[in-house]
This record gives sequence, structure tokens and C-alpha cells, in this order.
Amino acid sequence: MDTSKSRFCPVGLLASIRRHARAFFLPFAIFLAVPSFAQAAAIVFVSTEEEDASIIDNAWNAFSTQAGLASLSITDGRGALGADAATSASPSAGTPLSTLIASDTKLIVVMTTYEYMNDERLAELLAILDSRKDLAVVAFIDGCDLCGPDHNLKDFVDKVNEIRPASWSTPIAFDTIVNDSYTAYLNSSSPYATPFSDESQFVGYYFTPLLNVPSGYALYTESNGVDDVTLVVPQQESSGGNGACLFLTGDTSMFDPNPAVVPLVNQGQYAILAKDFINAALDAKGACAPKKDDGGGEDNNTAHSIPALDGTALALLALMLAAGAAGLLRRGS
Repeated sequence: MDTSKSRFCPVGLLASIRRHARAFFLPFAIFLAVPSFAQAAAIVFVSTEEEDASIIDNAWNAFSTQAGLASLSITDGRGALGADAATSASPSAGTPLSTLIASDTKLIVVMTTYEYMNDERLAELLAILDSRKDLAVVAFIDGCDLCGPDHNLKDFVDKVNEIRPASWSTPIAFDTIVNDSYTAYLNSSSPYATPFSDESQFVGYYFTPLLNVPSGYALYTESNGVDDVTLVVPQQESSGGNGACLFLTGDTSMFDPNPAVVPLVNQGQYAILAKDFINAALDAKGACAPKKDDGGGEDNNTAHSIPALDGTALALLALMLAAGAAGLLRRGS
């Protein structure tokens, strides 16, 4: 009996496996190459406590929807930043951020419109920018004339100047508010623009221009090409590599549900902006990729183990492996 051709003989089976290993392992390799959002980290959304929360609520709806579509968990911290007595008839201390930020939190979305942040909550946010290299912060800090740009926005601008990249020779500043509708255009020449390529522009009404931002770090710019709307401080350059990654926008009106501010034809920008900022903040190779460890190894957020699989992923993997095994048996017969 020629055992080399027997399906049940160890010699024949081994030869068949060697010949057709690709049929078995290729589906598994394909599966591992597909991005898995089930392993991704949590998002915390925080805002001031507002009497008119329509903009914040609309932004929450956009970010929470996009997080859900990407299988990302998101914590609702609307009102957590409180409201200062200087602007609010009902001041609030908000909620300590330490109670909202979990061990798997990777992104904090910050929204402030008309109210000053509570001083303690503000101090917590600024400390995160200083020293939490494991976190990304996407901040929409409105500097409207009623919002007191000399408080919320000024505090963030001052902190940016403390943690700014060494290559920024001139401190940034902010200009007087532009009391008119505007269009912000993506700075496609920025090395950090790729995650935003499907939102080349967005509209808003009233914004506080950011000044002296080096061109590669200016993400969105008003049509005059001088007044910057959004800047980025990459993690590896934030506070010498020890601070948080930051995307800072001096406005919130791009999430205003009022069609007089964001016309109906432009309101698709809510979802796209939320998606793009989430993707940019969690991109393992983007602006928020952590500084490499002291030993010169891989980035700190590089996965070193096979991620946990949810039910859908397990079913998909089982189907792929079954298909590979079936092909192996057919070819080995």
C-alpha cells in the first residue's frame, strides 16, 4: 500500500498540509489584517453646564453615534466641567474628571460654549495636557464675545504655549472674534490632514482666530489663509513628549443645529467631523501616536497580544477557518 497517498496516514496528511497550508492559514491571516474596533479604547465626552445646551447636545449626539458605529464605548460627561459664578446664575462644580476617566480611556472630547469652566475642572484638564501622554484631547473651546475668550480659550492657549513643540519659536495667540459666518478649509499640506480628507471644509458662525500657528500644525484655516481655526499639538512634541496630544478649535458653532448658523445643506458635517476627529485621535500612526519608549522599542500603543474578539468576530473567524479546512480536505483527497 502506498501510504504517501493515504488521507489517514500521518505521512500523507503531513504532505497534504505542507502542500495546502495556504488554504488553511490564509483566511486566518486575512482576519488578523482586518481592523478590529472591539479592542479600541474608551472616549469621555465632557462639557460645561449650559443653560442653552443645544450645541453641546448636538455634538454629543454626533460623537456618541460615531463612537457606536466604531464599536467604541463613550461616557456622557455633559455638564461635568461645571459653570463658574462669573457667567452662570446657577454655578456648578461639575464632576471630578478622575471619576470619569478609566484605565482604558484614550480620548477626551471637550466642549465649552457660553459658560466659564469651574476652576477645579479647568485645572484638571490643564494637568492632563501637561502630563498625560496616554491621552488625546479634542477640544472645541468657544471664544465668542459672550463666552469670555479671556477665560476658557485663553487658558487653553496659555497651556498650548507651555507644552508647544520646541520648533514653535513664537507663542500662539488669539485674535478678536470674527462676528460673521465663515468657512474653514482643511490645510491639506499639513502632515496631520489625512484623517480629515473627507471633510475638506466646514462652516460656522463667529469664531476666534488662532494666530502664529506654524503651517504644518494648522489643521483648518479660514478662507483668508491667515486666521487658523484648528491646530494640532502632536503627542511626541507635547511637553517634550510627556504631554497629551491636542486638537484645539476656537469655536463650537460647527455643531450648531440652528440652520441659520449651519445651513441644512451643510449639516452632514456634524457626523463627519466627529468621525474624523475620533479617527485622528486614535490613529496609532497619526498625530497622537505616543512617543517611543526609552529603549527605542515600538510605540507605547502598539498591540503586543491578539485582541479580544467579540461574538461577531469569533463567528467570522470560525467561518474563515472552516472554509480553509474544507479546501484543505478537498485538495488533499
